[in-house]
Amino acid sequence: AMTWFQQEDVGSGITRIWEPEVHRFFRGNVFHVRGRRADLVFDFGLGLRPLRPALPLTPGHPVIAVASHAHA
Repeated sequence: AMTWFQQEDVGSGITRIWEPEVHRFFRGNVFHVRGRRADLVFDFGLGLRPLRPALPLTPGHPVIAVASHAHA
């Protein structure tokens, strides 16, 4: 079974998540940062598959979501 998202630990509580099946020209990076009191998710991928199952969120922590940009 193919996993839509792949991830790597880049250190200091930061995980990079990406969609390897998306052409590299269009592919974006999602970053998850584990904080002491909250988790930060920076960007969200293309929305072709649910992102939530791929996020290594800390149970009980609130999530702060930040978009680097938006499309109109």
